[in-house]
Amino acid sequence: MTIKELLLQEIDNTPNELLEDLLGFLKSLKTSPKHPLATYRELLERIDYLEAIVGIRKE
Repeated sequence: MTIKELLLQEIDNTPNELLEDLLGFLKSLKTSPKHPLATYRELLERIDYLEAIVGIRKE
């Protein structure tokens, strides 16, 4: 199996709301920060949030 096939298989097995959260996080990385420190803290909080979701759903 290729990496692309493995990735597509993993995406197919992942709940949509988790993918939406991940996509929202990735989009937030592209936006220009108005307040860099606040944005950095927000990103850390969002990473913690996503890690918690992934941990809960993977168990």
